[in-house]
Amino acid sequence: MCITYIFFYRALKAQGIDRKTLPYCGWFQPYSAYIGLAWMFTIVCTFGYSSYLPWSVSNFFINYTMLILAPILFIGWKLIHRTKFVSPREADLVWERPTVDAYEATFLEPPVGFWSEMIDLLTFGKLNKGRDKRAASVAQM
Repeated sequence: MCITYIFFYRALKAQGIDRKTLPYCGWFQPYSAYIGLAWMFTIVCTFGYSSYLPWSVSNFFINYTMLILAPILFIGWKLIHRTKFVSPREADLVWERPTVDAYEATFLEPPVGFWSEMIDLLTFGKLNKGRDKRAASVAQM
């Protein structure tokens, strides 16, 4: 996920698109993606520490098979199917945007926000029943 975001961020920068124009803009990006990538790399590398002391070949392969297999499969796919990496300038970031914007415009209400949803969750929706009735009456029209 972190690698995907880093590539997406590179494409945004290369095409001159400001992150603030997107529907959601995360805090502390892209730095948190790099921190998350380093943290996950550390966790993955130390996950099977029990196979090192005492050394056990079977435990090593149980813990690290996917780490060895995933790059081999990825490189094999790239070579067999002759796919290429998309450069940041060529990445298609706006093709589906009009469709998504038109779909989101069909919603009756604007999003209520994170904290309003948390209050609804904690109060089992008792505080916002009036809002649901208004939306239902508008939908019937």
